[in-house]
Amino acid sequence: MEEQTIRESIRLKLASGHLNLHDGMTVRADIGSRQRCRACGLWIDPTYATPYGHAYRNGTHWSHVPCHALWEDERRKPASSLQAVLGRYTW
Repeated sequence: MEEQTIRESIRLKLASGHLNLHDGMTVRADIGSRQRCRACGLWIDPTYATPYGHAYRNGTHWSHVPCHALWEDERRKPASSLQAVLGRYTW
């Protein structure tokens, strides 16, 4: 999946509340576990890399290592850029 596509997905999920803007408690999955990446939606192959997770009250958000870096970057952008993304979608 292309970086720009993942970034747009992350922006939309941040703006709609499906991804958090703040860190939860950082956790790591065992190498044998399979989790779905919260950023891109694809399964995290355990042979690819140990996924990052942030534990919240509503569950743990897992992500690929590169997707985690994109989430870190996107969540620090001003809220106005997130609202611009939401404006392109109708619910």
